[in-house]
Amino acid sequence: EDILYFKVNTKESLVNYYKSSLGIGLIAENSTVIQLSIQTTVPKKSQDFLNRLAEHIIESDLQEKNHSSDRTIDFIDRQLSQNTDSLRRIEGRLQAFRNSNAPLDFNIEGQQLFANIQGLEKQQAELMISKKYYDYLENTLRSESSVEDIVVPSAAGLDDPVLSSLISEFVKTKLELKSMPSDLNNPLTEGSKAQLSRRVTELKSSILINITNVKAAQKIKIDDLKTRINQYNTSLQKLPAAERRLINIQRTRDLSENIYLLLMEKRMEAAITSASNTPDYKLVNEATVMGGPIKPLPTRNYILALILAILLPSGVIVGQDLLNDRLETKDQLLSITNYPLLGLIPKSKEFLSLAPASHSKSSNGLQNGTTLNSLMMSSSILESFRAIRSNLRYVLPNDRKGNLLVVTSSISEEGKSFCSFHLAVVFGLSQKKVLLINADLRKAVSEDPSTPGLSDYLAGQVSVDQVVNPTGYEGVSRIGSGAIPPNPAELLLNSNMQQLIKYGKEHYDLTIIDTPPLGVVADAVTLMNEADVNMLVVRRNRTRKSIFRETCELFINDKIKNLTLVFNDIQETGKRAKYGYGYYYTRERKLLPSTFKQKSTLTSTGTY
Repeated sequence: EDILYFKVNTKESLVNYYKSSLGIGLIAENSTVIQLSIQTTVPKKSQDFLNRLAEHIIESDLQEKNHSSDRTIDFIDRQLSQNTDSLRRIEGRLQAFRNSNAPLDFNIEGQQLFANIQGLEKQQAELMISKKYYDYLENTLRSESSVEDIVVPSAAGLDDPVLSSLISEFVKTKLELKSMPSDLNNPLTEGSKAQLSRRVTELKSSILINITNVKAAQKIKIDDLKTRINQYNTSLQKLPAAERRLINIQRTRDLSENIYLLLMEKRMEAAITSASNTPDYKLVNEATVMGGPIKPLPTRNYILALILAILLPSGVIVGQDLLNDRLETKDQLLSITNYPLLGLIPKSKEFLSLAPASHSKSSNGLQNGTTLNSLMMSSSILESFRAIRSNLRYVLPNDRKGNLLVVTSSISEEGKSFCSFHLAVVFGLSQKKVLLINADLRKAVSEDPSTPGLSDYLAGQVSVDQVVNPTGYEGVSRIGSGAIPPNPAELLLNSNMQQLIKYGKEHYDLTIIDTPPLGVVADAVTLMNEADVNMLVVRRNRTRKSIFRETCELFINDKIKNLTLVFNDIQETGKRAKYGYGYYYTRERKLLPSTFKQKSTLTSTGTY
């Protein structure tokens, strides 16, 4: 059983649908043939619509032409109705007079007077008819009635081209103003309406002035005719009373008859004009279906889909790359700076605790190294730091005792403290004594508040032996930051800091100083000038390219030497990324500062 579904549309929705779908245009340039078209999913329905629309256009055009003739006939009919009643009464009076005064007739003098008066009154009748038209036109304009029903002078039998032109333009402008929609949000529409309103007012004023002038001229003519008629009436008074009375009745009867005949003539002309009207449009061909389906176009759609499938993802990727200000790859890093890259640290959840739970000391004063070595050998992060340790041996001055390594970063949370600690541990595993100093005096860390740190030593409150503590990892000692001082920059510049650096060089193979972010504060600049090697930690998807460039420019402007880079938190993509390492540089690029020239041809391979 078939199920039929119906959708009920409102008149407004259907009108809007066909208005938006209908296409109107000429079949060729300078052609007088208009083509109507419509795109639809129901061809038969649209064919009927187009055929009926064409018929309606032709009918409307013919009705518009006939409407002017119909208005003229209505106006004449109203005048005829009044004149017919008057003529009927006069005919009755004339017939009654002849019945009572037969066989009375005009003499020669009376006939001449009657003919003269009759000619003048005929002219007067024509002027009176035109005066009635001008009175009608004036009343219509002043009463603001429907302008569509105004009878033009030519339709009323009056030859006045100026007035006819003014009335035609007035009606056209008034209809255009009436059909214009009101849109308060569109200043252009409101401006056009105001302009049309001013034009309507100007035309109306011009028409009324023209009517006043014409009526004034008509009054002069009518007054002249009345004067001449009165002169003949004076001569008429010399005739016998019965003859004079007959002439007056005959005059009135002939005047009414002349008006009646004139109106009938004008009515016949209007009727002939209405019957001879033809529309300006003619149907050439009925609506037909042209060609096959135009929508959808599978080939075009597939091509567009393929293009969009390529362009959209590419555009998103390129846009993200252009708008992304964060470093994400090693190539991006090396494209910004000439400084050497010591190694890559993979992203991993494995890390060593900065403060192990047990601080029990063996016979050498440190935690047993066997278990610790087994732990570190299983860590991919420590493997990366072993690679960095190997690369540092090429840049540290002859691998001598007392080297100073300063670790910093551009901004916070890039992993400089993480790198400092793990690097200290892997150097400790290679039988090196390492001193790790936390020189970030502006940041509070989770330390025992009762344990003195670097800020206490720099302030002269404790000795160096009191701030050096074991870490629990073999060969690694540590100095914490201590309490946050009010003047961290000044403390790092005093002589106690120089004494501490000297102490580290004398008692340890390597001193690692963890400094504040260089892109935030300049506390590390003085320490970096004292260092044998400076290490800048860069973190993937954290370090911004703009800030990294500014940090590199800071090194150049302050003439800081021996700067190296470490790329932290990279994505592991295979064994090479996990276990391999190298001294990264690109050909045709000056990577190493002047102090590294003797090592510039070296490369490191293998796994440590």
